[in-house]
Amino acid sequence: MMFQKNLAQEEAVQTHNGPVLLVSCPGSGKTTTMLRRINSMIESGIQARSIVMVTFTDAAAQEMKARYIKECGDCDVVFCTIHSMCLRILKEYSDAPVNVMPAEIQYGLLRQCFRKIHVPYRNSEMLKGAFTDISACANSGDEPNKFHPVSVDRSIFPALFAAYQEAKHEAGYLDFDDMLCACRDMLRSNSAVLAALRKRYSYLLCDEYQDTNLMQKDILYMLAGDTANLCVVGDDDQSIYGFRGATPGIMLDFEKDFQDAKVISMDTNYRSRPEIIEKARNLIGHNKERFQKDIKAARDGHGDVIVKTLKIRSEELSWIAEKVQSMISDGISARDIAVLARTNLQLEDLACTFDILRIPYTAGESIHDDYEHFIFRDLISYLTLMEGNWDKECFLRILNRPVRWLKESLFSTIDGFDEKAMVQLAMLHKPYDKRAVEEVRQLYKVLYGSRQCSLVDKIKIICNHCCYRAFLCDYADSTGTDPGVFFSKLDFFLREAVKYRSVSEWMEAAKRHVAAHRRKLSEKDDNAVTLATMHRSKGLEWDHVFILDCCQNIMPGKNPATAQDKNGSEKSASEIEEERRLFYVAMTRARESLYLCNYAYREKKIRQSGENPGFTGVAPSIFLAEMQEDLEAKKKKIELDEKNRKESVCAVHDAFLEGSPATFATGMEVHHPEFGTGTVIRKTPAFVIINFGNESKMFFLNL
Repeated sequence: MMFQKNLAQEEAVQTHNGPVLLVSCPGSGKTTTMLRRINSMIESGIQARSIVMVTFTDAAAQEMKARYIKECGDCDVVFCTIHSMCLRILKEYSDAPVNVMPAEIQYGLLRQCFRKIHVPYRNSEMLKGAFTDISACANSGDEPNKFHPVSVDRSIFPALFAAYQEAKHEAGYLDFDDMLCACRDMLRSNSAVLAALRKRYSYLLCDEYQDTNLMQKDILYMLAGDTANLCVVGDDDQSIYGFRGATPGIMLDFEKDFQDAKVISMDTNYRSRPEIIEKARNLIGHNKERFQKDIKAARDGHGDVIVKTLKIRSEELSWIAEKVQSMISDGISARDIAVLARTNLQLEDLACTFDILRIPYTAGESIHDDYEHFIFRDLISYLTLMEGNWDKECFLRILNRPVRWLKESLFSTIDGFDEKAMVQLAMLHKPYDKRAVEEVRQLYKVLYGSRQCSLVDKIKIICNHCCYRAFLCDYADSTGTDPGVFFSKLDFFLREAVKYRSVSEWMEAAKRHVAAHRRKLSEKDDNAVTLATMHRSKGLEWDHVFILDCCQNIMPGKNPATAQDKNGSEKSASEIEEERRLFYVAMTRARESLYLCNYAYREKKIRQSGENPGFTGVAPSIFLAEMQEDLEAKKKKIELDEKNRKESVCAVHDAFLEGSPATFATGMEVHHPEFGTGTVIRKTPAFVIINFGNESKMFFLNL
């Protein structure tokens, strides 16, 4: 078989023993290099069954194994994730039964935990966020009371964390984090098991090492032991899973942890055109916590990096769709095109635009149907109640949408449209009981008084009289989302509502619509445009890449608001660095051309039906400016300027042979061999300014 070779790759392939760190830039051929290294180890006499190749995902493990078998032949090398390896160890050596908790049971347990601590959860997104926070806390080793959650208020997180751990234990399940924790504890406490595993797996390789957390690092280090036959490969510039406990510091500390480690830099990119590499290199150079590296492009020729600014977001979506359609018409294969965004929500509107233009796309299960959006669920909850059908779950859902400062726990006892009971409960809200009473009365008036209206009119009442549009504006601000994303959904539902006479009829149609959407996404289309988040794009590549919504407060965004904090806070320096790494990952997916799209204005004010919206300016992402700045060239210029300054400092005394800092004084007449006679107009300990008639010159003094 033929491989593309360079000196760094060859050194990595031939170095079999001891600790090895491969710092690999995007498109450097790290997977090929790792497979060649495994093959070289086996050819040198190392037993295949003693080699473990740890990957970040099951899909990556299976893909790498299949590729190795295809290129090198079948073997006994273990390709696995660290979670599957830990599970295998626990099942073999643990005295207690090992039951891994399915995802659907996790959600059920967490719902119970929220109820147990008397905290309402708003939606599935909040549950997902809570899982992420609990996992990040478990992997970080922090105490729950010292952890900073994103999904819920910090004051309730310790109770939620404890309730979840207790519920898990009572149900007899382990989650994915427990696998790691239990395995680490076993390796620490049972020297016989650790010795047996070290003997069995005497050579460890770890891919995507920048994505490991402290617990995973501990497990790998313990298994490596004193021989330290541990080879890790990754790119600190692509560390993008901070919310899972990953940090580039783990990779940066490898040399400190292993004093005799061999560090090999694979800094040649075989994927992208030079223009793309240049802009990406300029961008990531603004990060402080990283290995310094000089990424080089192996490919010649011209590549495009185009920044496209549209007026508003709808125009941005239309431009991308029309550009993609034009590229396909010109003979470019749809499979060679991708559109990347920060979140799935940003991609959903684009998917609708693609549907209108009949542009084929693939997005897995990540793109939700319009009827799966939380706005539709909110509207249905309102409409169900407005039709006179009492539903406690619907009532509690809309109670604080918009925020009415009403405690859901108080109203959980109510069982129908009883204005008197609602007012009595509102009176328990101190010190805002008057405000709460007024909010309750207004809500009752809307719910009870609009029964005879059409679905469309009811939605207009919800938007205007219930201030639902205002709620969407606030929610957009707290999440760093353009309100237009939500308003476009709302306008879609207004158009759809005309078709139906009742809520039940609309809900049945919605179910059919969602089912059809799911069927479409499940159909495998080998020639379709890829829509993906930046996180999901990692490890992939396309000829042509579009990045959506390159706007400030989106990329980088604000911190998501917590349950009690309605305003997103500014991100820390480390968070900005992670978002810069994420943008860098997205940029380096492109082989031939890269389109960075943004918009200049977004809807600002609450829009009443038929009124023209107000707009506010949207700043482009700071990353767009940073990628234009060649920091290396700037550094060299600074060094040259400093050199010239020092030379001028020395030259001033050569020019003024009889002068010194002590003898220069304001008003003094001096003579310079080049500029002639002049007058000192300013004197400081560091420099003098001399006027030579037509111009003034500054001379630095050699102190």
